[in-house]
Amino acid sequence: METQEVARSDWSSFFGAFSRQHESWLVTLEEIPGSASRAFLEVAGLALEGILADPHTRAISIMLGRLPDRHITHTIDRPARVIVERTENGIEQAVRIERAEGRVTRLSFRNAVPPEEVLKRD
Repeated sequence: METQEVARSDWSSFFGAFSRQHESWLVTLEEIPGSASRAFLEVAGLALEGILADPHTRAISIMLGRLPDRHITHTIDRPARVIVERTENGIEQAVRIERAEGRVTRLSFRNAVPPEEVLKRD
């Protein structure tokens, strides 16, 4: 696995492009309380609606699910780092949002697919 940190100044534009590219992809959202703790599953199998980085509140919000009864917004307050995880072939497979105190939110795709294989919607 390869990783790349996204500069804080690029978070808004990165998440905008990332959200457009991966809209409706099925994802798993996990919370990892600390470096020595096991991850616990927040949600699995919902479609990614988008990720927003608010420069004023310094929070990142992840929106999942289209139906009102199957929609959640997961907000990460005071994020410190954003890390993109890629396969050995350079395909995005997850985004990790780390807080300074060690807690991590990880959003991963059910299947990592090369962008050229994704059908474009009109």
